[in-house]
Amino acid sequence: MARTPPQRPSPGPPRGAALLVFLSRLPRWVVLVAVLVIVIVGLAAPGAAGSVLLVALAGLLGWLLMVAWPVLPAAGRALRVTTIALVLGYAVYKIRH
Repeated sequence: MARTPPQRPSPGPPRGAALLVFLSRLPRWVVLVAVLVIVIVGLAAPGAAGSVLLVALAGLLGWLLMVAWPVLPAAGRALRVTTIALVLGYAVYKIRH
């Protein structure tokens, strides 16, 4: 008799699915205003305080990129990776100067 390999369970929902559901239920303007506030305060706050906000924003953008990666075209991926790199680069610049 031929043995069949054991079936792997389905991977289930992606990590952070609860946060993704929460964000999708909010009105779009709330998310937009929250991101704009984080960007403005991150750019305006001096030194490490601003850098912490910018790194947190880059983390959120990175997480969203990870979740959306399978369905994004190559140009969309490149644009998002570049945006995250620029935000992190400026956060490092703020700490050093």
